Amino acid sequence: IFPYILDMFLKTIVNLLKVFFSTLLKNPQIYKFMIVGIVNAILLLVLTIFFTDYLNIFYLLSSVIAYEITIILGFIVHEYWTFVKVKKITKSYVRFLKYNIFYFLGLVIHSGFVFMLTNFFELHYLLSQLIAIAVVFLFNFFISKKITFKN
Repeated sequence: IFPYILDMFLKTIVNLLKVFFSTLLKNPQIYKFMIVGIVNAILLLVLTIFFTDYLNIFYLLSSVIAYEITIILGFIVHEYWTFVKVKKITKSYVRFLKYNIFYFLGLVIHSGFVFMLTNFFELHYLLSQLIAIAVVFLFNFFISKKITFKN
C-alpha cells in the first residue's frame, strides 16, 4: 500500500506543479506570494535554528512554533499586500480563521515531512525543513487563492 500512496502523492505533486507554473505566468499575485513565502521560509529557518540550537527546544517543537509565527505574519502581509486588490466579502477574522485552519493542515503536512525525512531518511533537520517548505508552499498558495482570500 505504501508504494501506491507514494505514487499517488508524486502524481499529485506533479499536477500541482503543472498548475502552479501555468498560473505563475498569468497571475502577479503569485509573485507577491512567492516573496512572502521566501521571507517566511528564511524566517522559519532562522527561528527553527534559534529555538533548537540556542534555546534547546526539540527540533520538531521548534519547527511548529516557528511555523505558527510565520502563519500570523504571512496572513497580515497577504491581507494587506498580496491579496489587497481582491474584494473581500468575509470579515477579516473569518479569513484569518480559514487561513489558520488551512495553514495548520499545511503545518501537519510540513511536520510530517520534517519528521519523516529527519528520522527515517536521516537528513539534517534543516534540509528536511527546506524540502517540507517547498512541498507546503504549493499547497498554501492554492488554498489561499481559492478559499481564504477568494471573493
